[in-house]
Amino acid sequence: VAGTDFRGTASSYVRSQGEGVVGLLAYDVCEPLSEEEYDCWLFDVHYHDLMANPHLDKIVLHTVSKDKVPSLSSGAKVENKVDFFRLAELHFRDYAAFDSYVNWFRASVIPADRTPAGKSACKFYHL
Repeated sequence: VAGTDFRGTASSYVRSQGEGVVGLLAYDVCEPLSEEEYDCWLFDVHYHDLMANPHLDKIVLHTVSKDKVPSLSSGAKVENKVDFFRLAELHFRDYAAFDSYVNWFRASVIPADRTPAGKSACKFYHL
């Protein structure tokens, strides 16, 4: 899409549509785990279990800054209502693939000691 920005400078961007479904999962690390211990479990154990599911395309992580205070393009400060350690994006081809992902784990249950129970405190999960 071509246009002009607020400075009068030519601008363009690509607007994508139909790029699949993304699950947004925000969580904290449960005590007594440190963030480092959590990441060891996450990358050495949990990711392997999640990616064994053929319906999950990829995972993208975003760790939230504890030090930076966000502001909008207007300069207004944002008063966040929910704080969390990290946001995970779980990417699926479509909603049918997400449903298949859930059903796959119902049929292929991860052993309890390998799950996020007691390690991750989910803040929200939206599709």
